[in-house]
Amino acid sequence: MCKQDSFSRYYLQNLVTTFYSREVNDISLVTCALVCLSAESCTYFYWHNRSCFIVNAASPGNSSVNITSIYVDDDLKDMCNLDGYNTIFGGVLCVKVYDVEKNWKNANTTCEQDGGQILVMRTSVFYIKLEALSLLPHGEYWIGGHDMAKEGEFTWIDGSDVTTDGWEDGQPDNYNGLEDCLQFKHLKLNDKNCIGRLKFLCEKPLM
Repeated sequence: MCKQDSFSRYYLQNLVTTFYSREVNDISLVTCALVCLSAESCTYFYWHNRSCFIVNAASPGNSSVNITSIYVDDDLKDMCNLDGYNTIFGGVLCVKVYDVEKNWKNANTTCEQDGGQILVMRTSVFYIKLEALSLLPHGEYWIGGHDMAKEGEFTWIDGSDVTTDGWEDGQPDNYNGLEDCLQFKHLKLNDKNCIGRLKFLCEKPLM
């Protein structure tokens, strides 16, 4: 359907920074939805005061805007179809929380066996996913980053760089020279020894 009600609006608890690939000014909400539907890889957009910001997660661009809500393509949530996985913000995050504790390698393997992957938080969608994760129980979870290839240069399992200011204070510190894997510690990034056992987050990446 090429109309506004192909999308659902989700309100955010906090002011969130997101990157966008295209900005169109002085258009209606319906027209903004049409622009998203006609754009390649657009899964959500932000519209405010007749300004439309198109989000292409695969190629987000370098410009950012602070947002308070998002309009998400309704088809996205139907793609979150793995057993035990739940949608947040209509599929911006399709996630499964594993309460069983495993080391990082086994956590990664379990996510792959699920048909998903251990959670990746690329820079372009870091803060919108972080906002989604704030709705889950807080704690310590393995996620899909490490610096095994070169000490101090953290990458996600998809090969993209971990470039964010979302680290816990003083981190990463490579304590005792043994911390090569990435965890979320109460919604802050922290490096930790990969052999440690933690709960973990798997996702089916939809954006």
